[in-house]
Amino acid sequence: MASSEPLTPEEQKARRRRMLLYGLAVVLLIPTLAIVIVNRIPTEVPPPLWTPDELPAPAEADNGWTLIAHYHSTTISGIDLDPIDKLLHAVRKDEKVPNLTRLWSPARVVASKITEHTKLCTEAFSRKRLVIPCLSLEPDACTTEPVEICTRLVTFAALDQAWGGSPAGAALLATVLERLTDVASNSPHPWMQARTLVRLRDAVHHAGALIKWHRGNASAVRAALEALGPDALPVEHIVIANYLLKHMAIREALAHTDTWLLDEGSIMRGLNAPFEVAKQGGALPPPAVHTEGAFWWFENPIGKKMLDAMKPGADEDYGKTLELRESVLKRRGEALALK
Repeated sequence: MASSEPLTPEEQKARRRRMLLYGLAVVLLIPTLAIVIVNRIPTEVPPPLWTPDELPAPAEADNGWTLIAHYHSTTISGIDLDPIDKLLHAVRKDEKVPNLTRLWSPARVVASKITEHTKLCTEAFSRKRLVIPCLSLEPDACTTEPVEICTRLVTFAALDQAWGGSPAGAALLATVLERLTDVASNSPHPWMQARTLVRLRDAVHHAGALIKWHRGNASAVRAALEALGPDALPVEHIVIANYLLKHMAIREALAHTDTWLLDEGSIMRGLNAPFEVAKQGGALPPPAVHTEGAFWWFENPIGKKMLDAMKPGADEDYGKTLELRESVLKRRGEALALK
């Protein structure tokens, strides 16, 4: 049997290069196959922790929103509400009687031109409920503008009556407090909750001023303030609204993402994780960081980036809403302490 000829140095070098490439391919193939296998095994999708049914919209006949949903900045066209706004601002700032006295006349002139709007807003606030039944990712789909416009008109009417010594003013302002509390605690959109808390805080300031005026029976306002305790603005509803919006955002993102590097079940579990703590009675924890560590990309990398973008948990917006809630309750306590 003839022996094979020895390889030349060039052939030996080429052979070593081929073996090195084969070895490198095997080394790279193993983790690549592992990544493919891991990301092709789907995680079971958990059910949502809450649905919009947790914060249901009232019946249209009971919801004052039905009457004012069409209101926006141009509804009262040609009428400058600045004199009314100046009066309301002065009352919030606890201006002295002489300063308030000079503001009433121009504000009443404006109010006399919009009596039909004030009447409609008062009717809306007189309904059993007032909730903004909107949950959407579209920036302009949900708005507090109708509530804010009507709050200005009805609050002025209430303060005007109270300034004249009528107990009807206190009763009307009490209604404003009750309806704004409903909007802030039961609307399913977290931004609507937060913005209404600002208006509610203003209304509590107005209630405190009315009490200090001693111009009539303020018992209705005091009763409304007594009812406006922590239980009337449950933190749980703030948590639920934040969850509903983030759940909707992730579902929308998943509907427009087509990649095998994404595990829907793992994403939804990542969304649920911090909110499960709150559902069990704990404080909502801050958002976790999913894209840290040496091998975060090994499993569900696109999903982890998605979760980091959504920030499920006690994010900055949630924290600001809690601060607004606390400011309402603090001012409420101060108003109740007035003699």
